[in-house]
Amino acid sequence: MKREFRAGAVVGFINGLYDESLPVSDVEVIYTATESISDDLGYTFSDKMLTIRSNNKQRRFHIEAEITSNDEEIVLRVFDYGYMDALRNKSIKNGVITLSFPQPKIIYLEHWSTAPDEVTLKLDFWGQGTSKYTVPTMKFLDYSVEELEKHNMVILLPLYLLKLRRKIESAKEKGTAEQYTEDMRSLLNEDILGTITKNVDMGKITRRDAHTLLKLLNRLYNHLYGEIKEFQDKGVKDMVDEKLMLENELEVLEAVENVAKEMLLENLGIDVIVRTTKLPRERIVALRESMPVPV
Repeated sequence: MKREFRAGAVVGFINGLYDESLPVSDVEVIYTATESISDDLGYTFSDKMLTIRSNNKQRRFHIEAEITSNDEEIVLRVFDYGYMDALRNKSIKNGVITLSFPQPKIIYLEHWSTAPDEVTLKLDFWGQGTSKYTVPTMKFLDYSVEELEKHNMVILLPLYLLKLRRKIESAKEKGTAEQYTEDMRSLLNEDILGTITKNVDMGKITRRDAHTLLKLLNRLYNHLYGEIKEFQDKGVKDMVDEKLMLENELEVLEAVENVAKEMLLENLGIDVIVRTTKLPRERIVALRESMPVPV
């Protein structure tokens, strides 16, 4: 999860992941620093700690992403990161210190059939009984693209490239990766790109959110499958490259137009703005006409 996403998209994702109904407008998302100094002066990292503030109320969430489900001690890390966050947010009243842990969730990006629905840490307070710290899990690849969309978890879509990873890795060893060419093209273009575009059209995510997703998709594809010659020869990623190029151009154009608007607000002449921004005169006139009239 990146800070470039609009707050509403992040809150929608949190609502889907945790089955919450937090408001997605007039909301602030605060990303807590996930780097903490441990007792041995080493560094520990959690995947994402964030606070959502709305209407003078706030909720804290801790999301831990794991590539596989065979780490039996992941609950220890989640507890450790949660404890450090609780220390940062501790309260003291009438001589009693209260540690409030963020709400945790583990996302298994890939998993085996034995992956648990939750992981539990048993805390034994000698003489005071025991307590359980339980963390629910999400088995990412058990969700279809349609289910991710339904639960407003569109910002996870680039990770859906993992759906074919094990099959393609096995095929690469046998020299038969080409058999997955059309499966990968369909996954990229119809499932992932198609759903991103659909959610932009529906107003669930912004064009800027979509651009961030495209960049993540491009980076992850290159990491996982970029060296597969059969995919290169068949132009599997051509549509991603074309859309990313278009979005990059639109982003640059938007930045230049924002400069032009600032110059218009400063009452600079159109000729000066044309020379500075290289925008067509007609576009600058259109920008001027679209701006609110100063009171």
